[in-house]
Amino acid sequence: MNALIDQLTALRLHGMAACAHDLLSARKPPSLTTAIKQLIDAETVERRVRSIQYQ
Repeated sequence: MNALIDQLTALRLHGMAACAHDLLSARKPPSLTTAIKQLIDAETVERRVRSIQYQ
């Protein structure tokens, strides 16, 4: 689990890393499609927040 989060962090995908931690620790894991959508959504939000902070 930590290797995946470490790789996402190394790729500067901090939103995905945070979301992956939540997905991997869930009692009932979501379907692959749902998990990928959640990862992409989390990264999109993270990037929007960072861009607003730099304005």
